[in-house]
Amino acid sequence: MHREIGEEKLIAYVGRITPYKHIEDLLYAWRIVEKKVNDSRLVIAGRPDLKYLSKLIRLARRLGLRKVLFRTNISHEEKLKILARAKAIVYTSIKEGWGQTVMEAAICGTPTIAYNVPGLRDAIKH
Repeated sequence: MHREIGEEKLIAYVGRITPYKHIEDLLYAWRIVEKKVNDSRLVIAGRPDLKYLSKLIRLARRLGLRKVLFRTNISHEEKLKILARAKAIVYTSIKEGWGQTVMEAAICGTPTIAYNVPGLRDAIKH
């Protein structure tokens, strides 16, 4: 689960790793993707709530996920590299003020998949 980013089709979550972001929803969905898309990888990157990060790592193991990479406390340069390389970012937060990462991804030409909630729907063009 802690491999480097390779040449796979990369999907990313970049942002704070905290409970209200509902990243476990992404892990449950990723279980389906991982079975159907052999050359895919999910990276979850950001500043973590350590207790929640531990919960996510345990969940990923329990679900048998093999293509998930957790990166914590990344630099701004690494964040931009991930956003530019990703085929899409996924944002599972159900409450956002604006969604700065969504805007940064858009600048990199990377689309966002997110819940239809205030803040995110305002930052994403359907």
